Amino acid sequence: MRSFRLRIIFAVLGATCWALRCSGVEDLSAGLFTNSALVHFRIDIPAPGMEILRGYTFHRGAPRDERPDVLCTVREGTSIWTNVTVHLKGTYGSFRSVDSVPAFTLNFSKQAARQRFHGLEKISLNNSIQDPSRLSEKLCRELYTRGGIPVPRAGHATPELNGRSLGLYVLLEGWDRNFVRRHFSDSRGPLYEGHFLSDIDQGADIVYGRPANDRLAFPKLLLAAQEPSPPKRLAGLESVLDMDRFTRLLALDMLAWNGDGYSLHANNYRIFDDRPRQRFVFLPHGMDQMFTITDAPILASGDGLVARAVLSLPECRALVIDHIREFRNSFFQPDIISRRALEIAAAIAPQAPPDQAQAVSDLIQRITERLHSIDQQLAGITNLASIRAGQTVALTGWTNRTIAGTPLFFQAVDLSSVGVRSSTNSAGAWLTSIWLEEGRYRLQGRVRSGNVASAATNHISAAFRVRSPRKRSMGLDWGWDSRRRAEYRPGGETGNLAYQALASTSGTNWTELACEIDLRQPIADLELFCEASGVGEAEFDLRSLKLTRLTDPGR
Repeated sequence: MRSFRLRIIFAVLGATCWALRCSGVEDLSAGLFTNSALVHFRIDIPAPGMEILRGYTFHRGAPRDERPDVLCTVREGTSIWTNVTVHLKGTYGSFRSVDSVPAFTLNFSKQAARQRFHGLEKISLNNSIQDPSRLSEKLCRELYTRGGIPVPRAGHATPELNGRSLGLYVLLEGWDRNFVRRHFSDSRGPLYEGHFLSDIDQGADIVYGRPANDRLAFPKLLLAAQEPSPPKRLAGLESVLDMDRFTRLLALDMLAWNGDGYSLHANNYRIFDDRPRQRFVFLPHGMDQMFTITDAPILASGDGLVARAVLSLPECRALVIDHIREFRNSFFQPDIISRRALEIAAAIAPQAPPDQAQAVSDLIQRITERLHSIDQQLAGITNLASIRAGQTVALTGWTNRTIAGTPLFFQAVDLSSVGVRSSTNSAGAWLTSIWLEEGRYRLQGRVRSGNVASAATNHISAAFRVRSPRKRSMGLDWGWDSRRRAEYRPGGETGNLAYQALASTSGTNWTELACEIDLRQPIADLELFCEASGVGEAEFDLRSLKLTRLTDPGR
Protein backbone atom coordinates (compact mmCIF):
# COMPACT_ATOMS: atom_id res chain seq x y z
CA MET A 1 0.00 0.00 0.00
CA ARG A 2 2.80 2.42 0.90
CA SER A 3 4.65 1.77 -2.37
CA PHE A 4 1.40 2.25 -4.29
CA ARG A 5 0.83 5.65 -2.63
CA LEU A 6 4.41 6.69 -3.39
CA ARG A 7 3.94 5.78 -7.05
CA ILE A 8 0.80 7.93 -7.17
CA ILE A 9 2.60 10.87 -5.54
CA PHE A 10 5.58 10.61 -7.90
CA ALA A 11 3.25 10.30 -10.88
CA VAL A 12 1.37 13.47 -9.90
CA LEU A 13 4.60 15.40 -9.27
CA GLY A 14 6.12 14.09 -12.48
CA ALA A 15 3.11 15.12 -14.55
CA THR A 16 3.15 18.60 -13.01
CA CYS A 17 6.88 19.07 -13.66
CA TRP A 18 6.50 17.75 -17.21
CA ALA A 19 3.70 20.24 -17.86
CA LEU A 20 5.90 23.10 -16.62
CA ARG A 21 8.79 22.02 -18.85
CA CYS A 22 6.50 21.75 -21.86
CA SER A 23 5.06 25.20 -21.25
CA GLY A 24 8.49 26.77 -21.25
CA VAL A 25 7.20 29.34 -18.79
CA GLU A 26 8.90 30.09 -15.49
CA ASP A 27 6.43 30.24 -12.63
CA LEU A 28 6.86 33.90 -11.72
CA SER A 29 3.74 33.81 -9.57
CA ALA A 30 5.04 31.41 -6.90
CA GLY A 31 6.13 34.23 -4.60
CA LEU A 32 2.55 35.53 -4.34
CA PHE A 33 1.44 32.32 -2.67
CA THR A 34 4.47 30.95 -0.83
CA ASN A 35 6.07 34.02 0.76
CA SER A 36 4.81 35.22 4.13
CA ALA A 37 4.88 38.88 3.07
CA LEU A 38 1.51 40.39 2.17
CA VAL A 39 1.09 41.82 -1.32
CA HIS A 40 0.14 45.51 -1.30
CA PHE A 41 -1.04 47.31 -4.42
CA ARG A 42 -3.27 50.15 -5.54
CA ILE A 43 -6.22 49.96 -7.90
CA ASP A 44 -7.21 53.23 -9.55
CA ILE A 45 -10.55 53.31 -11.37
CA PRO A 46 -11.53 56.57 -13.13
CA ALA A 47 -14.81 58.23 -12.15
CA PRO A 48 -16.80 57.01 -15.23
CA GLY A 49 -15.78 53.42 -14.44
CA MET A 50 -16.81 53.82 -10.79
CA GLU A 51 -20.24 55.01 -11.88
CA ILE A 52 -20.64 51.93 -14.09
CA LEU A 53 -19.68 49.63 -11.24
CA ARG A 54 -22.07 51.43 -8.87
CA GLY A 55 -24.89 50.46 -11.21
CA TYR A 56 -24.18 46.73 -10.94
CA THR A 57 -25.54 44.31 -8.37
CA PHE A 58 -25.60 40.54 -8.36
CA HIS A 59 -28.78 38.69 -9.27
CA ARG A 60 -29.18 35.03 -10.07
CA GLY A 61 -29.53 34.03 -13.68
CA ALA A 62 -27.89 37.14 -15.10
CA PRO A 63 -25.72 36.31 -18.14
CA ARG A 64 -22.00 36.88 -17.80
CA ASP A 65 -21.99 39.76 -20.28
CA GLU A 66 -24.27 41.75 -17.96
CA ARG A 67 -21.42 41.95 -15.45
CA PRO A 68 -19.60 45.10 -16.62
CA ASP A 69 -15.83 45.31 -17.05
CA VAL A 70 -14.17 48.69 -16.64
CA LEU A 71 -10.55 49.73 -17.09
CA CYS A 72 -8.22 50.48 -14.21
CA THR A 73 -4.55 50.99 -13.39
CA VAL A 74 -2.73 48.78 -10.89
CA ARG A 75 0.40 49.91 -9.03
CA GLU A 76 2.70 47.82 -6.85
CA GLY A 77 5.75 49.71 -5.68
CA THR A 78 7.33 51.15 -8.82
CA SER A 79 5.56 48.68 -11.14
CA ILE A 80 2.53 49.89 -13.10
CA TRP A 81 -0.02 47.92 -15.12
CA THR A 82 -2.41 49.85 -17.35
CA ASN A 83 -5.50 48.83 -19.33
CA VAL A 84 -6.39 46.24 -16.69
CA THR A 85 -10.04 45.19 -16.75
CA VAL A 86 -11.87 44.83 -13.44
CA HIS A 87 -15.33 43.58 -12.54
CA LEU A 88 -17.15 43.02 -9.28
CA LYS A 89 -17.61 39.44 -8.11
CA GLY A 90 -19.58 37.64 -5.43
CA THR A 91 -23.08 36.22 -4.99
CA TYR A 92 -25.89 36.52 -2.44
CA GLY A 93 -23.73 36.24 0.65
CA SER A 94 -20.47 37.79 -0.52
CA PHE A 95 -21.38 40.55 -3.01
CA ARG A 96 -20.70 44.08 -1.82
CA SER A 97 -20.96 47.35 -3.72
CA VAL A 98 -17.90 49.11 -5.07
CA ASP A 99 -18.17 51.75 -2.32
CA SER A 100 -18.20 49.13 0.43
CA VAL A 101 -15.73 46.18 0.63
CA PRO A 102 -16.11 44.84 -2.90
CA ALA A 103 -14.68 41.61 -4.25
CA PHE A 104 -12.89 41.98 -7.61
CA THR A 105 -11.52 40.04 -10.51
CA LEU A 106 -8.62 41.73 -12.32
CA ASN A 107 -7.71 40.66 -15.85
CA PHE A 108 -4.31 41.93 -16.97
CA SER A 109 -4.29 40.40 -20.46
CA LYS A 110 -7.79 41.02 -21.79
CA GLN A 111 -6.88 44.41 -23.26
CA ALA A 112 -3.11 43.83 -23.42
CA ALA A 113 -2.47 40.27 -24.58
CA ARG A 114 1.10 39.94 -23.26
CA GLN A 115 0.60 41.76 -19.98
CA ARG A 116 0.97 39.69 -16.81
CA PHE A 117 0.90 40.31 -13.06
CA HIS A 118 3.75 38.24 -11.64
CA GLY A 119 3.21 35.86 -14.55
CA LEU A 120 -0.59 35.68 -14.09
CA GLU A 121 -3.25 36.77 -16.53
CA LYS A 122 -5.98 37.04 -13.89
CA ILE A 123 -6.31 37.35 -10.12
CA SER A 124 -9.29 37.66 -7.80
CA LEU A 125 -9.54 39.61 -4.57
CA ASN A 126 -12.04 38.15 -2.10
CA ASN A 127 -13.49 40.23 0.71
CA SER A 128 -13.91 37.11 2.94
CA ILE A 129 -17.31 38.26 4.17
CA GLN A 130 -18.25 34.59 4.71
CA ASP A 131 -14.91 33.58 6.25
CA PRO A 132 -13.80 35.88 9.08
CA SER A 133 -10.70 33.70 9.62
CA ARG A 134 -9.41 34.60 6.12
CA LEU A 135 -7.73 31.15 6.16
CA SER A 136 -10.21 28.74 4.63
CA GLU A 137 -9.37 29.38 0.96
CA LYS A 138 -5.63 28.98 1.38
CA LEU A 139 -5.74 26.12 3.87
CA CYS A 140 -8.30 24.05 1.96
CA ARG A 141 -6.77 24.64 -1.47
CA GLU A 142 -3.51 23.26 -0.10
CA LEU A 143 -5.38 20.19 1.21
CA TYR A 144 -7.12 19.56 -2.12
CA THR A 145 -3.83 19.91 -3.97
CA ARG A 146 -2.26 17.32 -1.68
CA GLY A 147 -5.20 15.06 -2.47
CA GLY A 148 -4.42 15.19 -6.19
CA ILE A 149 -7.05 17.77 -7.22
CA PRO A 150 -5.79 20.76 -9.25
CA VAL A 151 -6.97 24.05 -7.76
CA PRO A 152 -5.74 27.63 -8.13
CA ARG A 153 -3.55 28.90 -5.30
CA ALA A 154 -4.45 31.40 -2.61
CA GLY A 155 -2.55 34.08 -0.72
CA HIS A 156 -3.30 37.42 0.93
CA ALA A 157 -3.15 41.06 -0.06
CA THR A 158 -3.94 44.53 1.27
CA PRO A 159 -5.36 46.44 -1.72
CA GLU A 160 -6.28 50.09 -1.98
CA LEU A 161 -9.09 51.36 -4.19
CA ASN A 162 -8.68 54.95 -5.36
CA GLY A 163 -6.61 55.68 -2.27
CA ARG A 164 -9.02 53.95 0.15
CA SER A 165 -7.59 51.01 2.13
CA LEU A 166 -9.79 47.94 1.84
CA GLY A 167 -8.11 45.95 4.59
CA LEU A 168 -7.01 42.32 4.47
CA TYR A 169 -8.18 40.40 1.38
CA VAL A 170 -7.69 36.87 0.08
CA LEU A 171 -5.75 36.83 -3.20
CA LEU A 172 -6.65 34.03 -5.60
CA GLU A 173 -4.89 32.81 -8.73
CA GLY A 174 -7.11 33.12 -11.79
CA TRP A 175 -8.50 30.28 -13.88
CA ASP A 176 -6.27 30.78 -16.90
CA ARG A 177 -3.91 28.91 -19.16
CA ASN A 178 -1.02 29.46 -16.76
CA PHE A 179 -2.88 27.48 -14.08
CA VAL A 180 -3.86 24.70 -16.49
CA ARG A 181 -0.30 24.31 -17.80
CA ARG A 182 0.94 23.52 -14.32
CA HIS A 183 -1.45 20.60 -13.96
CA PHE A 184 -2.19 19.21 -17.43
CA SER A 185 0.05 18.18 -20.32
CA ASP A 186 -2.35 19.73 -22.86
CA SER A 187 -3.74 23.13 -21.92
CA ARG A 188 -6.03 23.66 -24.92
CA GLY A 189 -9.12 22.64 -22.98
CA PRO A 190 -11.68 24.06 -23.12
CA LEU A 191 -12.19 25.04 -19.50
CA TYR A 192 -15.83 25.48 -18.48
CA GLU A 193 -17.37 27.44 -15.61
CA GLY A 194 -20.62 26.14 -14.14
CA HIS A 195 -23.42 28.63 -13.68
CA PHE A 196 -24.37 29.81 -10.19
CA LEU A 197 -26.30 27.03 -8.39
CA SER A 198 -26.72 25.14 -11.67
CA ASP A 199 -25.65 21.73 -12.89
CA ILE A 200 -24.39 20.57 -16.28
CA ASP A 201 -27.99 20.14 -17.48
CA GLN A 202 -28.17 23.95 -17.42
CA GLY A 203 -25.03 24.37 -19.51
CA ALA A 204 -21.76 26.09 -18.66
CA ASP A 205 -19.69 29.01 -19.94
CA ILE A 206 -16.33 28.51 -21.62
CA VAL A 207 -13.60 30.33 -19.70
CA TYR A 208 -11.14 29.75 -22.51
CA GLY A 209 -10.55 27.40 -25.43
CA ARG A 210 -13.00 25.95 -27.92
CA PRO A 211 -14.66 22.53 -28.07
CA ALA A 212 -13.15 20.36 -30.78
CA ASN A 213 -15.35 18.53 -33.26
CA ASP A 214 -16.35 14.96 -32.36
CA ARG A 215 -15.07 15.37 -28.82
CA LEU A 216 -16.47 15.39 -25.32
CA ALA A 217 -19.80 17.09 -24.79
CA PHE A 218 -21.92 17.61 -21.70
CA PRO A 219 -24.93 15.73 -23.17
CA LYS A 220 -22.83 12.56 -23.22
CA LEU A 221 -21.84 13.03 -19.56
CA LEU A 222 -25.43 13.85 -18.62
CA LEU A 223 -26.71 10.77 -20.46
CA ALA A 224 -24.22 8.57 -18.60
CA ALA A 225 -25.18 10.06 -15.23
CA GLN A 226 -28.88 9.46 -15.87
CA GLU A 227 -28.52 5.92 -17.24
CA PRO A 228 -30.92 3.67 -15.26
CA SER A 229 -28.88 0.48 -15.69
CA PRO A 230 -26.06 0.43 -13.08
CA PRO A 231 -23.53 -1.48 -15.27
CA LYS A 232 -24.21 0.84 -18.22
CA ARG A 233 -24.09 3.86 -15.91
CA LEU A 234 -20.64 2.87 -14.65
CA ALA A 235 -19.33 2.16 -18.16
CA GLY A 236 -20.75 5.41 -19.49
CA LEU A 237 -19.28 7.52 -16.68
CA GLU A 238 -15.86 5.89 -16.99
CA SER A 239 -15.84 6.67 -20.73
CA VAL A 240 -16.21 10.45 -20.24
CA LEU A 241 -15.21 11.23 -16.63
CA ASP A 242 -11.80 11.17 -14.93
CA MET A 243 -13.06 8.77 -12.28
CA ASP A 244 -9.89 8.77 -10.19
CA ARG A 245 -9.88 12.54 -9.79
CA PHE A 246 -13.64 12.69 -9.32
CA THR A 247 -13.68 10.13 -6.49
CA ARG A 248 -10.78 12.02 -4.90
CA LEU A 249 -12.79 15.23 -5.17
CA LEU A 250 -15.77 13.57 -3.51
CA ALA A 251 -13.57 12.26 -0.69
CA LEU A 252 -12.12 15.72 -0.05
CA ASP A 253 -15.55 17.36 -0.21
CA MET A 254 -16.82 14.95 2.44
CA LEU A 255 -13.77 15.27 4.69
CA ALA A 256 -13.87 19.07 4.61
CA TRP A 257 -17.66 19.20 4.24
CA ASN A 258 -17.67 21.47 1.20
CA GLY A 259 -21.35 22.30 1.47
CA ASP A 260 -21.19 24.98 -1.23
CA GLY A 261 -19.30 22.92 -3.81
CA TYR A 262 -20.37 20.75 -6.73
CA SER A 263 -20.97 17.49 -4.87
CA LEU A 264 -23.46 18.83 -2.34
CA HIS A 265 -24.73 22.03 -3.90
CA ALA A 266 -24.02 22.03 -7.66
CA ASN A 267 -22.12 25.28 -7.19
CA ASN A 268 -18.58 26.70 -7.35
CA TYR A 269 -17.00 24.38 -9.91
CA ARG A 270 -15.07 24.30 -13.16
CA ILE A 271 -14.79 21.46 -15.69
CA PHE A 272 -11.70 20.88 -17.81
CA ASP A 273 -11.62 18.86 -21.03
CA ASP A 274 -8.44 16.80 -20.66
CA ARG A 275 -7.81 16.15 -24.36
CA PRO A 276 -5.11 13.45 -24.25
CA ARG A 277 -7.23 11.31 -21.90
CA GLN A 278 -10.57 12.39 -23.42
CA ARG A 279 -12.11 12.81 -19.99
CA PHE A 280 -13.83 15.61 -18.11
CA VAL A 281 -12.10 16.75 -14.90
CA PHE A 282 -14.19 18.54 -12.24
CA LEU A 283 -12.28 21.21 -10.32
CA PRO A 284 -13.40 22.99 -7.11
CA HIS A 285 -13.78 26.74 -6.71
CA GLY A 286 -14.82 28.87 -3.75
CA MET A 287 -13.65 27.39 -0.45
CA ASP A 288 -14.62 30.06 2.06
CA GLN A 289 -17.41 27.97 3.65
CA MET A 290 -15.82 24.69 4.74
CA PHE A 291 -16.19 22.38 7.77
CA THR A 292 -19.57 24.01 8.45
CA ILE A 293 -21.43 20.86 9.62
CA THR A 294 -18.97 18.87 11.65
CA ASP A 295 -21.15 15.79 12.31
CA ALA A 296 -22.47 15.48 8.74
CA PRO A 297 -22.53 12.06 7.03
CA ILE A 298 -19.31 10.56 5.76
CA LEU A 299 -20.96 10.11 2.36
CA ALA A 300 -23.78 12.44 1.39
CA SER A 301 -25.70 12.75 -1.83
CA GLY A 302 -26.44 16.36 -2.68
CA ASP A 303 -27.43 18.35 -5.75
CA GLY A 304 -24.64 17.39 -8.16
CA LEU A 305 -26.05 15.07 -10.84
CA VAL A 306 -22.69 13.47 -11.60
CA ALA A 307 -21.85 13.13 -7.91
CA ARG A 308 -25.14 11.38 -7.21
CA ALA A 309 -24.62 9.05 -10.17
CA VAL A 310 -21.12 8.11 -9.03
CA LEU A 311 -22.13 7.57 -5.41
CA SER A 312 -25.08 5.42 -6.46
CA LEU A 313 -22.62 2.71 -7.55
CA PRO A 314 -21.14 0.44 -4.83
CA GLU A 315 -17.79 0.21 -6.64
CA CYS A 316 -17.44 3.98 -6.70
CA ARG A 317 -18.57 4.38 -3.09
CA ALA A 318 -15.82 1.96 -2.09
CA LEU A 319 -13.26 4.08 -3.98
CA VAL A 320 -14.40 7.24 -2.20
CA ILE A 321 -14.23 5.57 1.22
CA ASP A 322 -10.73 4.26 0.38
CA HIS A 323 -9.62 7.80 -0.50
CA ILE A 324 -11.16 9.15 2.72
CA ARG A 325 -9.20 6.62 4.76
CA GLU A 326 -6.01 7.32 2.80
CA PHE A 327 -6.26 11.11 3.22
CA ARG A 328 -7.32 10.87 6.87
CA ASN A 329 -4.33 8.66 7.69
CA SER A 330 -1.82 10.90 5.86
CA PHE A 331 -2.27 14.66 5.60
CA PHE A 332 -5.78 15.12 7.08
CA GLN A 333 -4.40 15.09 10.62
CA PRO A 334 -5.89 17.67 13.04
CA ASP A 335 -2.51 18.62 14.52
CA ILE A 336 -0.91 19.05 11.08
CA ILE A 337 -3.79 21.14 9.76
CA SER A 338 -4.00 23.22 12.94
CA ARG A 339 -0.27 23.94 12.85
CA ARG A 340 -0.53 25.07 9.24
CA ALA A 341 -3.56 27.25 10.03
CA LEU A 342 -1.64 28.98 12.83
CA GLU A 343 1.35 29.54 10.51
CA ILE A 344 -0.84 31.28 7.95
CA ALA A 345 -2.62 33.27 10.66
CA ALA A 346 0.68 34.46 12.14
CA ALA A 347 1.86 35.72 8.74
CA ILE A 348 -1.22 37.92 8.22
CA ALA A 349 -1.80 38.87 11.87
CA PRO A 350 -0.35 42.42 11.55
CA GLN A 351 -3.08 43.34 9.05
CA ALA A 352 -5.88 41.16 10.45
CA PRO A 353 -9.00 42.65 12.08
CA PRO A 354 -9.58 42.14 15.83
CA ASP A 355 -12.08 39.28 15.38
CA GLN A 356 -9.74 37.11 13.33
CA ALA A 357 -8.05 35.31 16.23
CA GLN A 358 -11.37 33.95 17.50
CA ALA A 359 -12.40 33.03 13.95
CA VAL A 360 -9.16 31.06 13.50
CA SER A 361 -9.78 29.25 16.78
CA ASP A 362 -13.34 28.43 15.70
CA LEU A 363 -12.12 27.06 12.35
CA ILE A 364 -9.55 24.82 14.03
CA GLN A 365 -12.22 23.57 16.44
CA ARG A 366 -14.57 22.72 13.55
CA ILE A 367 -11.79 20.85 11.74
CA THR A 368 -11.03 18.83 14.87
CA GLU A 369 -14.70 17.98 15.43
CA ARG A 370 -15.23 17.04 11.78
CA LEU A 371 -12.31 14.63 11.72
CA HIS A 372 -13.44 13.11 15.03
CA SER A 373 -16.85 12.47 13.44
CA ILE A 374 -15.16 11.00 10.35
CA ASP A 375 -13.22 8.60 12.57
CA GLN A 376 -16.40 7.47 14.32
CA GLN A 377 -18.13 6.88 11.01
CA LEU A 378 -15.17 5.04 9.49
CA ALA A 379 -15.30 2.69 12.47
CA GLY A 380 -19.05 2.20 12.15
CA ILE A 381 -19.13 1.72 8.41
CA THR A 382 -17.19 -1.52 8.73
CA ASN A 383 -20.52 -3.01 9.90
CA LEU A 384 -22.38 -1.93 6.74
CA ALA A 385 -25.31 -4.28 6.09
CA SER A 386 -24.81 -4.80 2.35
CA ILE A 387 -27.73 -6.99 1.31
CA ARG A 388 -29.55 -7.46 -1.99
CA ALA A 389 -33.22 -6.97 -2.79
CA GLY A 390 -35.31 -9.62 -1.08
CA GLN A 391 -32.64 -10.45 1.48
CA THR A 392 -33.20 -9.96 5.20
CA VAL A 393 -30.92 -9.05 8.09
CA ALA A 394 -31.67 -9.92 11.70
CA LEU A 395 -31.56 -7.04 14.17
CA THR A 396 -29.49 -7.27 17.35
CA GLY A 397 -27.76 -5.02 19.85
CA TRP A 398 -30.88 -3.47 21.36
CA THR A 399 -30.59 -0.79 24.06
CA ASN A 400 -33.27 1.35 25.70
CA ARG A 401 -33.90 5.08 25.64
CA THR A 402 -36.34 7.34 27.45
CA ILE A 403 -38.45 9.45 25.09
CA ALA A 404 -40.53 11.26 27.71
CA GLY A 405 -41.40 10.94 31.35
CA THR A 406 -40.16 7.95 33.36
CA PRO A 407 -40.85 4.70 31.47
CA LEU A 408 -39.54 1.36 32.74
CA PHE A 409 -37.75 -1.18 30.55
CA PHE A 410 -37.53 -4.95 30.87
CA GLN A 411 -36.22 -8.03 29.02
CA ALA A 412 -37.49 -11.60 28.99
CA VAL A 413 -35.33 -14.07 30.88
CA ASP A 414 -34.59 -15.97 27.67
CA LEU A 415 -33.90 -12.64 25.84
CA SER A 416 -36.64 -13.42 23.35
CA SER A 417 -38.44 -10.14 23.92
CA VAL A 418 -38.05 -6.64 25.31
CA GLY A 419 -40.69 -4.37 26.78
CA VAL A 420 -41.64 -0.87 27.81
CA ARG A 421 -43.88 -0.09 30.81
CA SER A 422 -45.29 3.40 30.46
CA SER A 423 -47.54 5.72 32.46
CA THR A 424 -49.30 8.99 31.72
CA ASN A 425 -47.17 11.45 29.68
CA SER A 426 -44.29 9.02 29.29
CA ALA A 427 -42.82 7.06 26.38
CA GLY A 428 -39.82 4.85 25.84
CA ALA A 429 -38.14 2.79 23.15
CA TRP A 430 -35.73 -0.05 22.52
CA LEU A 431 -33.42 0.81 19.66
CA THR A 432 -30.53 -0.45 17.61
CA SER A 433 -28.25 1.19 15.01
CA ILE A 434 -27.46 -0.12 11.56
CA TRP A 435 -25.46 1.10 8.53
CA LEU A 436 -27.38 0.73 5.27
CA GLU A 437 -26.88 1.44 1.58
CA GLU A 438 -29.25 3.60 -0.44
CA GLY A 439 -32.57 1.93 -1.18
CA ARG A 440 -35.97 1.05 0.19
CA TYR A 441 -36.31 -1.29 3.16
CA ARG A 442 -39.09 -2.73 5.32
CA LEU A 443 -38.75 -2.93 9.10
CA GLN A 444 -41.19 -5.45 10.53
CA GLY A 445 -41.89 -7.39 13.70
CA ARG A 446 -44.47 -8.36 16.34
CA VAL A 447 -45.70 -6.57 19.46
CA ARG A 448 -48.37 -7.30 22.09
CA SER A 449 -49.73 -5.97 25.35
CA GLY A 450 -47.70 -7.01 28.37
CA ASN A 451 -48.66 -7.93 31.90
CA VAL A 452 -49.68 -5.06 34.15
CA ALA A 453 -49.98 -5.87 37.83
CA SER A 454 -52.06 -2.85 38.79
CA ALA A 455 -54.80 -3.28 36.19
CA ALA A 456 -56.37 -5.88 33.94
CA THR A 457 -56.24 -3.73 30.85
CA ASN A 458 -53.71 -1.68 28.88
CA HIS A 459 -54.14 1.68 27.21
CA ILE A 460 -50.85 1.65 25.31
CA SER A 461 -49.80 2.11 21.68
CA ALA A 462 -46.69 0.94 19.85
CA ALA A 463 -44.86 1.96 16.69
CA PHE A 464 -41.60 1.75 14.79
CA ARG A 465 -39.60 4.94 14.36
CA VAL A 466 -36.61 5.38 12.04
CA ARG A 467 -34.22 8.33 12.15
CA SER A 468 -30.67 9.29 11.34
CA PRO A 469 -28.67 11.07 14.04
CA ARG A 470 -26.81 13.06 11.33
CA LYS A 471 -29.79 14.35 9.39
CA ARG A 472 -30.57 18.04 9.84
CA SER A 473 -33.69 18.51 7.69
CA MET A 474 -37.07 16.97 7.02
CA GLY A 475 -37.81 15.03 3.85
CA LEU A 476 -36.07 12.48 1.71
CA ASP A 477 -33.57 14.76 0.03
CA TRP A 478 -31.42 15.33 3.13
CA GLY A 479 -31.30 19.03 2.26
CA TRP A 480 -28.30 20.83 3.73
CA ASP A 481 -29.73 24.35 3.45
CA SER A 482 -32.72 26.26 2.14
CA ARG A 483 -31.19 26.88 -1.31
CA ARG A 484 -31.22 23.24 -2.41
CA ARG A 485 -32.64 22.51 -5.84
CA ALA A 486 -33.93 19.05 -4.92
CA GLU A 487 -37.69 18.62 -4.69
CA TYR A 488 -39.03 18.47 -1.15
CA ARG A 489 -40.62 15.14 -0.27
CA PRO A 490 -42.02 14.71 3.25
CA GLY A 491 -41.80 11.44 5.15
CA GLY A 492 -39.32 8.73 4.24
CA GLU A 493 -36.60 7.79 6.67
CA THR A 494 -37.76 10.45 9.14
CA GLY A 495 -41.35 9.20 9.03
CA ASN A 496 -43.02 6.86 11.49
CA LEU A 497 -45.67 4.26 11.32
CA ALA A 498 -48.64 5.78 13.11
CA TYR A 499 -48.91 4.58 16.68
CA GLN A 500 -51.07 1.49 16.77
CA ALA A 501 -53.23 0.84 19.82
CA LEU A 502 -52.68 -2.65 21.20
CA ALA A 503 -55.33 -5.06 22.40
CA SER A 504 -56.38 -4.10 25.93
CA THR A 505 -56.12 -7.61 27.37
CA SER A 506 -52.64 -8.46 28.59
CA GLY A 507 -50.75 -11.23 26.81
CA THR A 508 -53.15 -11.52 23.85
CA ASN A 509 -52.08 -12.47 20.35
CA TRP A 510 -49.17 -10.71 18.69
CA THR A 511 -49.83 -7.72 16.41
CA GLU A 512 -47.73 -7.35 13.23
CA LEU A 513 -46.13 -3.95 12.66
CA ALA A 514 -44.24 -2.76 9.58
CA CYS A 515 -42.54 0.45 8.50
CA GLU A 516 -40.92 1.25 5.14
CA ILE A 517 -37.65 3.18 4.95
CA ASP A 518 -36.79 5.12 1.79
CA LEU A 519 -33.09 5.94 2.24
CA ARG A 520 -31.83 8.34 -0.43
CA GLN A 521 -28.25 8.64 0.74
CA PRO A 522 -25.34 6.54 -0.59
CA ILE A 523 -24.91 5.06 2.89
CA ALA A 524 -26.13 6.13 6.32
CA ASP A 525 -26.28 4.97 9.90
CA LEU A 526 -29.89 4.77 11.04
CA GLU A 527 -31.47 4.26 14.42
CA LEU A 528 -34.43 1.84 14.49
CA PHE A 529 -36.86 2.37 17.40
CA CYS A 530 -39.42 0.00 18.92
CA GLU A 531 -41.41 2.65 20.74
CA ALA A 532 -44.37 2.64 23.12
CA SER A 533 -46.42 5.31 24.87
CA GLY A 534 -49.60 5.54 26.90
CA VAL A 535 -50.55 3.71 30.09
CA GLY A 536 -49.62 0.09 30.27
CA GLU A 537 -47.02 -2.29 28.91
CA ALA A 538 -45.85 -3.27 25.39
CA GLU A 539 -43.70 -6.30 24.59
CA PHE A 540 -41.69 -6.61 21.32
CA ASP A 541 -40.77 -10.05 19.97
CA LEU A 542 -37.02 -9.82 19.17
CA ARG A 543 -37.07 -13.02 17.13
CA SER A 544 -39.55 -11.47 14.69
CA LEU A 545 -37.76 -8.14 14.22
CA LYS A 546 -36.02 -8.00 10.85
CA LEU A 547 -35.11 -5.65 8.05
CA THR A 548 -35.72 -6.58 4.39
CA ARG A 549 -34.27 -4.77 1.40
CA LEU A 550 -36.88 -3.96 -1.24
CA THR A 551 -34.82 -2.24 -3.98
CA ASP A 552 -31.22 -2.23 -5.20
CA PRO A 553 -30.36 1.25 -6.57
CA GLY A 554 -26.90 1.30 -8.09
CA ARG A 555 -26.70 -2.48 -8.48
